[in-house]
Amino acid sequence: MENEVFKILYEVLEDCEFQPRAYSGRSMYGTYCLGVSCSNPMSALVQICQAIASSDDHKFDLFEIIANPQSDNLGRDYILYFPDVEWQDDEEESEEN
Repeated sequence: MENEVFKILYEVLEDCEFQPRAYSGRSMYGTYCLGVSCSNPMSALVQICQAIASSDDHKFDLFEIIANPQSDNLGRDYILYFPDVEWQDDEEESEEN
């Protein structure tokens, strides 16, 4: 199930024209989750929620899965990340091929 949720959310982020990336945030101790770089985390979250709401894929409650978003300042930009959505290495490998 985790891999399927990851893929669906990954696609939603790409549909919103974000570039999903792996990120290990505060207190994650080296565990990587799904994240996106953005200039305004709140605006990005609204955009993502709107895309989920208009999606036909309601197999999972994505709102519940992304209910605990976090953000960190990266200097010029921010990263909005979802600690409850573990990064799946398969997606990264398929992007490289």
